[in-house]
Amino acid sequence: GRIAVTAEADAGGGTGTVADDGRGFDLAGLARAAVVRGAVAAERAAALDPAATTALAFAPGVTTAPALTPLAGRGIGLDAVRSEIEALGGTVAVDTARGRGTTIALRLPRRDAAPARAA
Repeated sequence: GRIAVTAEADAGGGTGTVADDGRGFDLAGLARAAVVRGAVAAERAAALDPAATTALAFAPGVTTAPALTPLAGRGIGLDAVRSEIEALGGTVAVDTARGRGTTIALRLPRRDAAPARAA
């Protein structure tokens, strides 16, 4: 397998991507995990389009890990990433295709070098 990590800066901020050529998200498995964890009702999960189903990976407590390990299974990985990026004014986007891989793009706005000071 291959993993590619890129970073680019522009006048508006910067983008970092992590891409792999792996299996891609198992959307049906992700929807089942979200239902089991109570993140979404079964009827709603069945009606979600692929993009909305992919977004479930960022819901608090949702995990598709088969067992709890020191590195996986708690359902806080992608939720924590999204929360921190959004707190900085950024965005997270996922492009995944079953059998072809996944790309996660993190976009952060430009920040001034000097911290803001209270008057």
